[in-house]
Amino acid sequence: MAKDQASDATTGCWIGLAHRYRAALLAHRDGARVVAGTYVSAPNSRAGGGAVVAVFCAAGVPVERAGWAAFVGQCYVLGHTIEEQALQEITARGEDWPTREAEAEFEEPLVAAALGSVMAANPPDRFEYGLELFLGGIRERSAAAGAAVVAAGEAAASSEVD
Repeated sequence: MAKDQASDATTGCWIGLAHRYRAALLAHRDGARVVAGTYVSAPNSRAGGGAVVAVFCAAGVPVERAGWAAFVGQCYVLGHTIEEQALQEITARGEDWPTREAEAEFEEPLVAAALGSVMAANPPDRFEYGLELFLGGIRERSAAAGAAVVAAGEAAASSEVD
């Protein structure tokens, strides 16, 4: 299997884990709020965290940054889900937040257009877009780190020749 295919498979694995985590949080009222900030260190949470770190390492993220990536990814899933559940609560109370925000007068037309786009999108689409942004950043940094290692190796090899 080529390196790009392996990387795609491992990031696909992370996307699957992120979707499962979000689904588990959404399955419980205020699930994301309950989990946020708890920092549980039980065996199952360590195993889950270890699985995510392994996925990032397999995708080429250096081990010293894989934990950071796992933590940031978890924060993204929690934050998005907290907002998604808050919007569900607002809607359940009969408030029409998207319409209210769409009708608000903004001095800046760009803000109005951007907010209108956010309100028109469904939460799973916004979640998927955030995952794409997150993983795009991981891929870019991993590629840059790999290029730096290659450049350092080439520099070391050329200095040995001199």
